[in-house]
Amino acid sequence: MTGNTERLRRAPHMRLILVPALLASVMTTALVYLHFADVNRLESANRVIRVQGRATQDLAQGLLHFSLGSEEEGGWQRARGLQLLRQAADEYLQAVAVLPEASDLRAEFSRELDTFDRLLQAETASARDARRDVDIRLALGRLQGTAEQVDLQLRSRQIQMAASQDRVYRWSVAFALLLFGVMAGLAWRSLKHRQRLERERLSVLMLLESVTKSSTDLIFAKDREGRYLLFSDAGEQIIGVKSFDVIGKTDEEAFKGDRHIAKARSTDEQVLGGVGQVRYQFTRPAHFEVKTVDVVKSPLFDESGVITGVLGVARDITRMRQQELALADSRAQLAAIIDALEVGLVVSAPNGELLHINPAAMKLLGNDPTDPRPRTLVELRQMHQLETLDGKPVAADHFTGDRLLRGADTWNEELILRRKDLVGSRTLSFHGVARRDLDGSLRFLLLTFEDITQRRQSENINRQTQRLEALGTLAAGIAHDFNNLLLAISGHAALARADMAGGVSPQESLEQIEHAGKRAADLVRRILLFARAEQGQRQAADLRLVLEQTLKLFRPSLPENVRLNAEVTQDQEFLVDMDASQIHQALLNLLTNAAHAVEDKPEGMRGNITALLSVVVLGEKTSIGGQVLPAGRYALLSIQDNGVGMPPDVLEHIFDPFFTTKPVGKGTGLGMPMVHGILREHAGTIDVKSRAGEGTDVDLYLPLLQDGSPTAKERLLQPQPASGNGRRILFVDDEAALVRLMERGLGRLGYVVTGMTDPAEAIRELEADPSRFDLVVTDLSMPGWNGFDVLRAVRASAAGMRVILMSGYVRQEDREIAHSLGVDDILLKPNSVDDLAAAIARLLR
Repeated sequence: MTGNTERLRRAPHMRLILVPALLASVMTTALVYLHFADVNRLESANRVIRVQGRATQDLAQGLLHFSLGSEEEGGWQRARGLQLLRQAADEYLQAVAVLPEASDLRAEFSRELDTFDRLLQAETASARDARRDVDIRLALGRLQGTAEQVDLQLRSRQIQMAASQDRVYRWSVAFALLLFGVMAGLAWRSLKHRQRLERERLSVLMLLESVTKSSTDLIFAKDREGRYLLFSDAGEQIIGVKSFDVIGKTDEEAFKGDRHIAKARSTDEQVLGGVGQVRYQFTRPAHFEVKTVDVVKSPLFDESGVITGVLGVARDITRMRQQELALADSRAQLAAIIDALEVGLVVSAPNGELLHINPAAMKLLGNDPTDPRPRTLVELRQMHQLETLDGKPVAADHFTGDRLLRGADTWNEELILRRKDLVGSRTLSFHGVARRDLDGSLRFLLLTFEDITQRRQSENINRQTQRLEALGTLAAGIAHDFNNLLLAISGHAALARADMAGGVSPQESLEQIEHAGKRAADLVRRILLFARAEQGQRQAADLRLVLEQTLKLFRPSLPENVRLNAEVTQDQEFLVDMDASQIHQALLNLLTNAAHAVEDKPEGMRGNITALLSVVVLGEKTSIGGQVLPAGRYALLSIQDNGVGMPPDVLEHIFDPFFTTKPVGKGTGLGMPMVHGILREHAGTIDVKSRAGEGTDVDLYLPLLQDGSPTAKERLLQPQPASGNGRRILFVDDEAALVRLMERGLGRLGYVVTGMTDPAEAIRELEADPSRFDLVVTDLSMPGWNGFDVLRAVRASAAGMRVILMSGYVRQEDREIAHSLGVDDILLKPNSVDDLAAAIARLLR
């Protein structure tokens, strides 16, 4: 409404009306002035003409009396005549006054009047003189002639002035008509504009009325004295007061005794004082409950911008307040639950700022109570030393939170947390989730983690149990192979002695003994690789080689009615970053399950187990076995059997721990969960398809490395020892036969070998003169002093000397201690002279 009034006040057509009206007033005033001036001049001219007429008449009568007058008549005629002549002269003077000053006629007329006046004065002052009578008569003649000319000029001016007055009158009428038309048009436009403004004002009023009636908020307005000008119907629902009880009243009159009146008046005064908008809340009982009301007041202005009152809106926020309190209670309860969790929980904002970190997180991460709480994910990351499961330090961009910030939706990873003193460690399982809005923008990150050190230790124990169970299953086949190898060795040794006694060359028998020994060493190596308790180091290895070794180890344990086949794509390379021992274990578990599934075939029917190895290429992200694999090249290893198969209700539980359908003594229910865990740790997946009575297909997917890396088979089966060139080697082992073997074998390759079976004596030799040796090879497990003691002595005497540690059984903690002492290489027994020579050549080249 104020806006419409302001528009009316500033409307352009108002200026259009005011300007012509002012101009019309000025022009009308000028025309009126000209009209009256012309009228005055015309009246003056008429008056002069009348005066001149009287003067002419008086002049004629005076001349008649003057001519007729005689001494005999007493001279009254002459006196009367002179009087009339003098009166005519005066009247002529009046007529001359209206003539222009520069007029020649006026000058001439004035001279003649002066001459005539002097003659009259002379005539009056002296006796009658005939000569003077003639002069007076001549002057009267000239004066009459000039008066006639003056009369003609005056009458001409009268005609001009009359014509001018007519023109002024006509222009006045024309302008008046034009002005009337303009004023009428502007008045019509003003009327239409006012009608439009009135309609708009009516619309605004109707809209305001509609808003106030339909709004659930109380809308009110007050004047400067605090009297209510407006009070909408919502007031009855909000504060229990009707509008007709409030309109025209002040707060004191409408709400007598209310404790909030002082607050209402003080806020009104603030608004009227020019502070702007004011907001406050109050509570008031209404409709059998206590209402919480939120009030916002703003100034009400008139057309000139002066504050004339207060405009306010009051809203019932009772439900919202109750919800806020309930939400605060829920948050408090949630915070209490989160803080009571034994699982670490971290909530981060999109910018990496930590919104919450529970006490369990601080405890699991090893923070002391006195440590400052981290403020960001970066600070949290920098406070701890994290490593991957294979011992590599975790880079900043590898951390779970960083990956989620860069766009991932979820992330799962197991990391090793080193203690601050670096003496111990814990294994933590991290799980991260990114919560996003509908437009994809990040809202917050949720990181949870738990200490799974005990679980991993239990899994390692269970894994070892599985290995032992598998070894028990394979014991008969291994014993069979070893008996054959021992029989071949002992038999050919006897033949060699007989040949030598008979003067025949024992070369053939010795070659057979060497061949059997290598087969025995390879068998022991594969058993140790499978059965050792520690988790092997990941490295690039050929999956084909691992499969071949596993099949060799497993084949002797199969019954006669089970056939084991292998189909490998020969023109492909299968390089995988893997822990070979874990993959061995997974394959043996799957082969054992397949053997159990086909061993109960009816008599006369052969069971078939087939291992298929090939390469598959995924062009895009693909979900396989419940796991999403990124695009890339994968090794696909399938174990297929034609056994009894599994119904759907069994198939869906095969990865549940301790779930098994096998009888007691044939399984623990941990085999398939371990296989699943091993594949997941290798960024792969497992997919199982089976139907009752139709066999089972198990597909393993492992990501392949890029082409060009040397394969594990090349490193294992093709050692290339170099010539010793007189390099000096100290070899320490408690087995004298092994010491003698290495002295002779390495000596033939050009090395100078000092062999010792007593580690204490070897340490004394080192301490006496460490420069005697270029490299030390020591066994780990020896009576008395062990390989670590030898290693410490080497580092104390010759810090830069190369050291190789050998053992048939190396635990993970043994590896950690050896690396902390600076060991250069670790070799697993049994090994050949060539294997050791190749390792020595790598270190001394």
